[in-house]
Amino acid sequence: TASRHKTDSRADTSGSEIDEAVLLEPMSGPLRLSADSTTVLQYGRGVRQDLTLLEIDGKLFQEIQTYGGWVKGEVDQEAVLCTRTQTFALKHVQTTNTVLLMPPAQEGDDRVASIASIRGRVDHHLEAALTAPRLDRLPAMLPAYQEGDAERDSMDMDSREDDVSGEQQSGESRSDGGGAAAGKGFTSVELLQRLQASDGELREGLRRCGALEVNGSWRSVPQELAHHTLRVLLLTCATRGWPRSAVPGQMVAVAMCEDDIDLRLAQHCLQSFGSPVGNSGTAALADGHAQNGASAEGWPGSEGNDPTVAHDGTCWALDEVRIALHFARQLLQARNIWQLDDFMAAWEAALVECSAEDVPISVAALAGEALVEPDTRALRAFPEAGLPAGAPERFAALW
Repeated sequence: TASRHKTDSRADTSGSEIDEAVLLEPMSGPLRLSADSTTVLQYGRGVRQDLTLLEIDGKLFQEIQTYGGWVKGEVDQEAVLCTRTQTFALKHVQTTNTVLLMPPAQEGDDRVASIASIRGRVDHHLEAALTAPRLDRLPAMLPAYQEGDAERDSMDMDSREDDVSGEQQSGESRSDGGGAAAGKGFTSVELLQRLQASDGELREGLRRCGALEVNGSWRSVPQELAHHTLRVLLLTCATRGWPRSAVPGQMVAVAMCEDDIDLRLAQHCLQSFGSPVGNSGTAALADGHAQNGASAEGWPGSEGNDPTVAHDGTCWALDEVRIALHFARQLLQARNIWQLDDFMAAWEAALVECSAEDVPISVAALAGEALVEPDTRALRAFPEAGLPAGAPERFAALW
């Protein structure tokens, strides 16, 4: 029995892809040993000591073999292993025993091996433990969206293409760190390279941040702008007589543009506070786009990523819980502490102003957003999303 000492594995690389996944079997299998036989172990020429073993279960091994895996982390960070949908912390396990690596018996050779050649040896390995994605840096990496960003980005892209063409002709090259180096926002690929999260977890993080993709780069939507856009959406539905359970996407977007709302923001608001319904074919196509990692910029059922293309028959069902929580968060950000009765009255009034007085509200809906003092009936903002991701920091904030 070997003693084990487990520590964090510090990364010395960023975005390293696993070159090859090889399944290592116990010695009794590949060497075809039997209880009444003797096998001589001998060191071969050039015994390797630069190999690292990773202990994972069969399901994770198949995932890496099929779709690949990536080790991420800077020098001062704990290394993680990312698949398409999950993130695993890598723990360095030191043992007192030395593990010998040797090739299996040749395929079709049923004879018991009498000599086994040792090709490598290790005295430690890595363990993969499922962990939460490290997305605490994501909000700071999303520059705020401003009107006209799409047009400016298009001109910048044309300029960069001309620069690249000139560099290729002159034989020169340069690396400026991507679009974010000039404050234009990161692309999905750049975010994946810099953040310790899987592709699926990153997309969920972008959704939670309310991020907007413009010409391939991600931006945050300022709270005041998002709030104004939602108000216009709700008022437009009310004045046009469209039920919130079946909002015609193309028609409401055009109507919101008449109120000086950018078409991308109108679409983004529908995606943030609703889901496509009605036309089953279009709704299914939208779900397929999301599962396949398509750009959030493309209208469900539209051609490519052109947000000006919208298909007739696509309806959206607005989520009343999301809408109610949005207005509650606005009030809690404006004032940290309320008397419960005053808060409920202000919450209801904010919805009435947007002709959404029938959206249900309740104290229970504030779970994860605020705390209520039983004795004083004071309501205090305490958003779960604002708690630190790390366990020690999270416990310190809670207790």
